[in-house]
Amino acid sequence: MKKVVFFIGTLNPGGAETKLIRYILPYFSRKKGIKPMLLVLRDEGSLTGSVPEGVEVFCVNEEITTGLHASVFRTRRILKKIRPDVVVSFMWYPAVISYLVRRAGFIPFRHIVHETVNMTEHLDDVFRQGRFNPLKLFLIRSAYADADIVTTVSKGVQNDLIENFNVKEGRIKVIYDGIDHELISRMSSEVAGLNLDGMVIVTVGRLVYQKGFDILLKAFHMMRGQVRSRLLIIGDGAEREGLVNLAKQLNISKDTIFAGYKSNPYRYMRESTVFCSASRYEGFSIVILEAMVLGLPVIATDCPSGPAEILDSGRHGILVPPEDPEAIADKLLRVLPDIELRRSLSGRSLLRAQDFNLETFLEQWEELIEI
Repeated sequence: MKKVVFFIGTLNPGGAETKLIRYILPYFSRKKGIKPMLLVLRDEGSLTGSVPEGVEVFCVNEEITTGLHASVFRTRRILKKIRPDVVVSFMWYPAVISYLVRRAGFIPFRHIVHETVNMTEHLDDVFRQGRFNPLKLFLIRSAYADADIVTTVSKGVQNDLIENFNVKEGRIKVIYDGIDHELISRMSSEVAGLNLDGMVIVTVGRLVYQKGFDILLKAFHMMRGQVRSRLLIIGDGAEREGLVNLAKQLNISKDTIFAGYKSNPYRYMRESTVFCSASRYEGFSIVILEAMVLGLPVIATDCPSGPAEILDSGRHGILVPPEDPEAIADKLLRVLPDIELRRSLSGRSLLRAQDFNLETFLEQWEELIEI
């Protein structure tokens, strides 16, 4: 029996967390000869109740005051007890801890790192916040270079890790996210419970700087007087208060809905007119793909990395430059009033979404684990 530990920070809802709980763990829990286990740094997040039955969960019990040394020691103690064959670290911090445990803790296991964001852009964001630490960069580069294999969600993330983080080309593999089209369609059929009359621009994600909601609010302010519409923002996060205040300053509060986090955003997306992403950087942006499964026309920033790969360089949706609210407003003004254009974009969304199926995604993960 091959013991595989999937190591992630928390189970707060996000793209990586959702695909792990919704798709990866259930798949491997049904596979003979593989025993999947879940290791989290902190026991928190709305997805904790969705862990598949039979999957053992271990927790490092990291707190705000817990330093890296203590987290490594606690993780080593857990992994020494489990004796895993494979550890799959989701994102940089679990990757660093696993690297240190393997190299300093003398516990042998095959280490797979799964990166879901453009790390150069992420570190630039951290630097902007005044939280940059040279040791962090050193440890990330060391952990990624030392991993047996690194998987990424897009070619853009792959290229960034090769060019800037010492990852050898032969040790890195792109696995595009796949999703359950039938599940999303079924979930979208539930009654939304919001009064979404008229044309609705919908966006979904954590309310953080990375996602560029401030840019979208400014774009909505620029175009709202020309085409009657509403902006629906689904998600929660640290910047919620600032974004609500910005909407007030721009005098768009009346037509802007901050719906908060929704475990089923698809029912609201289905009733919307167009999906818009204003992200400053991504890794893949699975929510764009989910919008396409629902047949929504997509307008997205051509940010590093992911959206251009999903939209096939603009063949299956509209790409605009990052940090450009005027460009977003211009495309919204073009798409919203034009029924034929919306129908065309909807068809292209549905067609492209078929290229990202769940079966291929899970088969690639199984190949990775079985190597």
